Amino acid sequence: MNIPKSKDLSTRAISLFCSRFNGQVVVKATTPSTQLLARHYVKNQRPNKSIAFFADQQTAAYGKGGRPFYAPKNTGLYFSLVLPPRLSPQLANIGLFTTGVAVAIRRALHTFYPYHDFRLKWVNDLYIEQQKVAGILNELIFCPALDQSCCVLGIGINLTTTTFPTKLQSVARAIDPNRSVDRNRLAAVLLDQLTYTIFHYQDGQLLTDYRAHSLLIGHCVRVVMNHTVILGTVITIDDHARLVIEDDQHRFHHLASGDVTKIIF
Repeated sequence: MNIPKSKDLSTRAISLFCSRFNGQVVVKATTPSTQLLARHYVKNQRPNKSIAFFADQQTAAYGKGGRPFYAPKNTGLYFSLVLPPRLSPQLANIGLFTTGVAVAIRRALHTFYPYHDFRLKWVNDLYIEQQKVAGILNELIFCPALDQSCCVLGIGINLTTTTFPTKLQSVARAIDPNRSVDRNRLAAVLLDQLTYTIFHYQDGQLLTDYRAHSLLIGHCVRVVMNHTVILGTVITIDDHARLVIEDDQHRFHHLASGDVTKIIF
């Protein structure tokens, strides 16, 4: 197999390395946001197969709640994956799907960095110790041409980034600034793992893996949900991927959404 030799992302190389993913791969040198590229595609095309948009750099990347995501050139892996309606999860299963995606990302990263203990912060962030190394955004975007919604996954991973904006320096880090990996191979493994997740996120195995690598279970947390603040200890992640918290009044809260704004280790 003649694989292009380059540190740059390559459509051809990623496609050749994939073993499960059989969708389309698009690579951009720079773009404001791969998520915006994907959204535009859904709104103006008729997606009948998966398509992944990668970029070496994003200048206006965003995450959950529209919060900015720092995506400098060549030091991370940034992409958005469009799933056609037949592969997109139903709204009722979004929690299970999103936690399954987090497990897929963790498994792929563990293959390349087996010496790191990647932990999953409910619902969609990956951490090493107490700092974020990857984020996942899951959006359902309506496709006018199909009169259905497509799932658009946005994923950003800090691989070797050493310089972060001031407000992120204490909360974000690189996986390993001293070790470069083949980003084309990593991209392919990520797409293959995500392909597996699409067909298996409801069978329970991925949720078991998610619990085993949870950053939150057993810790006291502060969660903001619909302008309500909940303080308590995380007991588990239930079978619907909801965060189960016991507060100081011994009341149990099963949260399907919310932002964990503080963790007491």
